[in-house]
Parts: sequence; C-alpha cells; structure tokens
Amino acid sequence: MQGYGDLLEREGMGPEHVEDCRDAAEIFLGGVSKRLVMAENTFDLGKLSLSEGLLAEGRRILGVARELAAFGVLGYGMIVYRKPAEYLGGQ
Repeated sequence: MQGYGDLLEREGMGPEHVEDCRDAAEIFLGGVSKRLVMAENTFDLGKLSLSEGLLAEGRRILGVARELAAFGVLGYGMIVYRKPAEYLGGQ
C-alpha cells in the first residue's frame, strides 16, 4: 500500500486514514471457493452447462490467488488521502 501512498503524496495529498484489510482477501477468496464448489457440484449433476476445463481453470486461478494472498502480494487496503484546503479553495 505504501506505493499508492507515495503516488498520492507526490500529487500533493496527505493521508487521512490508511488501513490494512488483508483479512478481507481471505474472506473474499473463501466465498469464491464456496461458489466454485457449488458450480462443480451443479456441473456433476448435469445441471450446469460449461466445460470441465473452465472449472479446472477456476480451481487453478483460485489456488494462485490464495498463494498470493498468503505471501501478502494480493490483498485489500483502505487508503483515504485528501488535498490540503488551499488546493480546494479554502473549503
């Protein structure tokens, strides 16, 4: 997140609030995993028309995303920066 903050500061903005929300990525990926299992079950019952290759690709991408989240490469953060009042006409 520091890279985003540096970019915003170069644009004349200052930090209001910065929060690491890494746990949100894990929760999000857990939801994706549940939906993928539901899709696989529906596919196995013959009620979902898509290729097995597409489901396999979904499993692969989910695995990569989980690895990236575990290493801290993929995540969420909340960054609030604001231009100083002089840039906003004193507002």
